[in-house]
Amino acid sequence: MNREAANKLSDSRVLLVDVGNTHLKWAWSEQLGSEPFQIVAYRSLPLHDLPGLCWTHLHRPQRVLIANVAGSLIEDTLSRWMDDRWGVTAEFIRSQKRAWGVVNSYTDPGTLGVDRWLTLVAAQNRQLSPACILDCGTAITLDLIDGEGVHRGGLILPGFQSMRKAVLGSTRIQTGETNPLTGLLAHDTAGAIALGAIQAVVSLVKRVLDESEEEIGQRPGLLLTGGGADYLKAHLDEPWDLKPDLVMSGLSVIAVGQNL
Repeated sequence: MNREAANKLSDSRVLLVDVGNTHLKWAWSEQLGSEPFQIVAYRSLPLHDLPGLCWTHLHRPQRVLIANVAGSLIEDTLSRWMDDRWGVTAEFIRSQKRAWGVVNSYTDPGTLGVDRWLTLVAAQNRQLSPACILDCGTAITLDLIDGEGVHRGGLILPGFQSMRKAVLGSTRIQTGETNPLTGLLAHDTAGAIALGAIQAVVSLVKRVLDESEEEIGQRPGLLLTGGGADYLKAHLDEPWDLKPDLVMSGLSVIAVGQNL
């Protein structure tokens, strides 16, 4: 492929960007699923340098869709860089009351985190509902969507590292190296803290699945996403499906533009 053809191909692409609390991820819409998304831990990086570090090497996209839960400062920084560098107006996705086949259960729909909204959009449009979506990031979120695309509500709790820090920061507990985390109970202090957090989430998931099955008439599938999902997999009795790109998948649904 010559350079002119490559530039035309790149110019037709849609860049998908997921800005979380600690990581920034991006991928081309048409390559999602066939190539891994890119990821960078950005909290220790100078904010004004972040866009250039990530995207200077990219050809100009036709559109940029962004899910951002990290606040207005990073939104403004990314928006200005993309306008200056590419002449492209970044589209920041917002949670809605009803769109893309999903009905938002929040009293104030806009306050549902856009990352959670997009996992619901992905689940409904990728034929994964009904589903209990467990996103294990800096915070752990759980959301239930039924087979009709209705969001039945959700929960938010601290991520695994935050749980550990809460225990250690409020006590004089001393920890050392931990043994492998297996079974229900630990045999050293560090393991007891780590397994306590894991088993708390496992128990919560089971209760939600049990009660959801009664409420909606069938047992939802369990979708795992987020960087902390690997901690849980060995401890779950329920069947699960790991979907590391679920937020990106929701963005790609919107990129296609076929609103249900």
